[in-house]
Amino acid sequence: MSTNTELIREIYTSHFNEIYQRCTPELMMDLNSKLEPFREQISVEFYQAMITVKGSEGLLTNQLVQERLQTALSQWVKDLFIMRNIDELEVYIDYQLNIGQVHARINLAPHLFNCGVRVLKQQVNYILRKDEISLKEYNSLSTLAMMLIDLSTSLMNESFFGDIVVGERKSQSLQMQMSGSELALKCEQLRAETFSWFTRVLGILRENNIVKGQSVPLCSHSEVGLWINHKATLFFPSSTHVKQIQDKLIVIDELINRIVEIEQSDTVKFNSALNALEAEVKSISSILSGLAEQSTSMDSGRDPLTRLFNRRYLETVLQKESHFCMIHNKSYVLLLLDIDHFKQVNDTYGHDAGDRVLEQMGELLSHDIHAGDFVFRYGGEEFLILLADMKLEFVSNIAEKLLNTVRNHEFNIDRNEPLNCRISIGIASHQGQPDYNRVITNADIALYKAKESGRDKYVIFNEH
Repeated sequence: MSTNTELIREIYTSHFNEIYQRCTPELMMDLNSKLEPFREQISVEFYQAMITVKGSEGLLTNQLVQERLQTALSQWVKDLFIMRNIDELEVYIDYQLNIGQVHARINLAPHLFNCGVRVLKQQVNYILRKDEISLKEYNSLSTLAMMLIDLSTSLMNESFFGDIVVGERKSQSLQMQMSGSELALKCEQLRAETFSWFTRVLGILRENNIVKGQSVPLCSHSEVGLWINHKATLFFPSSTHVKQIQDKLIVIDELINRIVEIEQSDTVKFNSALNALEAEVKSISSILSGLAEQSTSMDSGRDPLTRLFNRRYLETVLQKESHFCMIHNKSYVLLLLDIDHFKQVNDTYGHDAGDRVLEQMGELLSHDIHAGDFVFRYGGEEFLILLADMKLEFVSNIAEKLLNTVRNHEFNIDRNEPLNCRISIGIASHQGQPDYNRVITNADIALYKAKESGRDKYVIFNEH
């Protein structure tokens, strides 16, 4: 635990104990009993207030609130008005800090949370006023309730803003994953890929036998589209060029869908739409040139052994990807992989051989991923793959292909005989939940089941 967290715990322990000393156990019990029948009502009002505030779109939905959040808040209200000993208080403080970290992970805007807290206070005071109690008793109960609410929410905010600062530092560090020359080269490659994609699409659109509704490769699903939507904002977080290209991708996809619906006998309208499409593609190429010029020198931050992304950047990537999915109604899938019986490799052949296996495994996992995907060295012999813009029903073929790729690969460990390895895979998808940690947890549960049921297989997490 960091020194800062220890200090926060010490300060808030003192604050809570000060409140406890000011009130009697009977007063605390009286407050809890008066609010107990209304906990569900308080929870409903809390989230309804948040949902109506601008900025909650894509983050909070009525279904999510009803299925998960209302019950949790109802329990939080019950736990709030309890007098605790030192050990219980330590657990309570850690729980509030954890809530603040969850708020940071889901990027919950402080104004949304503060709106809910204001309604919470109003509801508590309204409930106390309705009761037939003396003004003196009301003042005592209301003051105690407001102090406990303020202290607990303040504790969450300590953790929230601390996590935001750390996340921003990691985000800035992630921008240093590629040097300026590497980014410039990537932009040139994307320019070439854009024209290659356009040539392929042009050939499809000009076919005489094209039918309405025919599937045409969209630009947002091309190499340039995937890289721009899922990675460019990490390397160029404040670049207007990236936003311009994202807007162009939408325009191009709309043009393609429009062209498919045009009767080719209407040559004037058909050719006019194709010319507009070509102009947008050239515009993207020009913006990519500007993006290359904008590149600045960055230090490498990859895992030194596998050259994969380092786990320390996982939170930054998942937060951005979760936000993208919620805003655009998309989903991503996580594959958590573990090399089966890796300890035996180290014990039998030595750690140098184990390092060779990890290095080659990283190369295998990176070989066939798309531009918007990420591969991480998750730790030890574990790897994590994020498949962007991916639905769960399509992931089985990918997982089976990965298993076969590893099964058929001969790992060179500088021995007379090559080594064969196997992997187990746990799979989970982002289903609109704002806290991406749930997706990691679900993938970890699925991985455990894969290993428990014999290894060398994949298991897809099933919540039901």
